[in-house]
Amino acid sequence: AASAAETFTLVSPCASLTVSSKGGRILSWKDAAGKERLFMPAKPDSAGGDWSHGGVSICWPWFGRKGDRQSLIHGFGRNLDFTLRKREKTALGETLTLGAGASGLDLELEFSLTDALAMKRMYQSAL
Repeated sequence: AASAAETFTLVSPCASLTVSSKGGRILSWKDAAGKERLFMPAKPDSAGGDWSHGGVSICWPWFGRKGDRQSLIHGFGRNLDFTLRKREKTALGETLTLGAGASGLDLELEFSLTDALAMKRMYQSAL
């Protein structure tokens, strides 16, 4: 059975950001006044708790459909279970690094929140 997704909230003087371990999806981005800046539906799209709409999802390694209509839309990255690899806090904000491995690939997502939001995607192939 799949485990429940863990969430990580980063805080800076200018904003807060909540990221899910399921697919590395950004679930919330609030400004300094606490106003939500992203759309998220009130309930998941399925009984399994999957969110296919809302927030900011990782489209990796492709965007759209690859080939036939049976392929995963926007790649398999958004379905990976990420784990915490590193978390750093400073007076200016926080940096969170999540990682996942699949099919000989190692994928890392880095989220930095200070007075701006920065995201980095890094991967290595064992092939």
